[in-house]
Amino acid sequence: MGERERAAVSGRQIREWAAAGDYQAIIAAVNRMPTFFPGALTSTLLEVFQNLAPQTYKQLPQAFDIGVRAAFSQGRINDGITYLKKLIEKFRRRKATPLRDRILCDAHNNLGLGLIINAPFSKRYTFAAPFKSALDYFETGYQLPHQGAINSFSLGPYANRVGSEFSGNFSAYADQIEDSIIPLSRTRAGCMKGLDRLLKAELAYFKADLDLCINEVNIAIRTASLYLQYEIRAMGLFYLLRAYTAKGDQRHIRDIIKTYEQSLDEIDNPNRYIYYDLSRGWYYATIGQMEKVPEWISAEFSQDRRNRMTIGLADVIKSRYLLGRGEPERMLAFLESVRANPFGPTAFVFGRIGLYYNSAIAHLNLGHHDEAMQDFLAAYRAAEPEGLYMLFYEYGNATRKICTCALEQDLPIPHQWLVHTRSKAQVFARHQARLRNAVRGGDSLDATSSNRLTSREVAVLEDLVAGLTRPQVASKYHLSINTVKSNLAYTMQKLGALNLLDAVRIATKFGYLN
Repeated sequence: MGERERAAVSGRQIREWAAAGDYQAIIAAVNRMPTFFPGALTSTLLEVFQNLAPQTYKQLPQAFDIGVRAAFSQGRINDGITYLKKLIEKFRRRKATPLRDRILCDAHNNLGLGLIINAPFSKRYTFAAPFKSALDYFETGYQLPHQGAINSFSLGPYANRVGSEFSGNFSAYADQIEDSIIPLSRTRAGCMKGLDRLLKAELAYFKADLDLCINEVNIAIRTASLYLQYEIRAMGLFYLLRAYTAKGDQRHIRDIIKTYEQSLDEIDNPNRYIYYDLSRGWYYATIGQMEKVPEWISAEFSQDRRNRMTIGLADVIKSRYLLGRGEPERMLAFLESVRANPFGPTAFVFGRIGLYYNSAIAHLNLGHHDEAMQDFLAAYRAAEPEGLYMLFYEYGNATRKICTCALEQDLPIPHQWLVHTRSKAQVFARHQARLRNAVRGGDSLDATSSNRLTSREVAVLEDLVAGLTRPQVASKYHLSINTVKSNLAYTMQKLGALNLLDAVRIATKFGYLN
């Protein structure tokens, strides 16, 4: 692979390659991206690959896959599904050849992916069938080469938030996921391995069965690690962090911190910094250390800056951050903007419970008791069919306050449930206080808790000292310029440096640089 193909791709480069007819270079670069493209590139990729001549598709059968992935990345799921169904019908009537089987295998896999994403809206749980059809074409003799990005398959954290307030959907959804993993993994080098156990772990967490959650998530992490399913592993660590936070277990939290820090060295794990930030953001917002929430979450972040599949989780953390900062009016305004996004957290049961409940707490803080009780009731009704009560416990003292208020009202919520929930929240509040005190004493969920630099951080420093520019460093390590900047910012935080020259001086002192 040439130097140009190894460079970090940009919209401008894609257009230059397309103008030169070098679609192989585009495909090579795209295959190093996550399954769902970064938002800033989707329009360019759609522009290029939806207007290709039919002859080009014959020469590059994998090209159609890029247009579909770009449409999915923009949230145009139905458009992608419709296109794939037409493509499958068209090629199924053709004579069996390796090219035809390749296209049908890829198309069925992408169709299954689209149907999974669309499940919470369609309420249809029949997405395993396309994956099984893809395996049939795969086993006729067509062997799919490794196309890259398989270890950053973004379905895991997205699909695991699927559900609805109607009882029964979780079990149907979980069954289909389990049926989908075996055929998809056969055709996609282990893709989705561990997702079935992660789904069970997440559901156990929200049902407040912490021991079952920990058991299932540990199996999910081991499986995902074995098959290099980085994003499934990252979400597994996130739920492990939540479970041990609920238990107030500082020792295990420190172990999770170390694992997250070690992942920052993985060059083929494209979203490692995002999940590191999301986990830190949730933890600090939960224990009341708002000044430690990463800046891009606390600020007005753009959806184009991140993998689309993490938007809902970042929104939930942001709303909790605003509550903790004592800004209920700003939080309510933020929730209004979130509700306008059809793929935001309100489309998924866990996000919907959390945002309703955030709204209830904000209204109560503003003295709007009627609105607070209305939102509290909506959150309870979304959680009650499946017993998803952990979100209420997580808010500690805020839940104690709102349950006390609800006990004085004539709400259609059982009195016993309110008393029990208030008691559980009180226990959680004690754990929060202990963890918060530990952070103030220096036990932090930050890489700044020690000055240990990863090998990547040392390499970036060495390159900058040698005179490389940030764009050149980004190109060398297949990173975006923003990732290089984040990498350097973490390095300076760890070293306690004021600027790059100061970072070099301190790193030299500790023996990282000669």
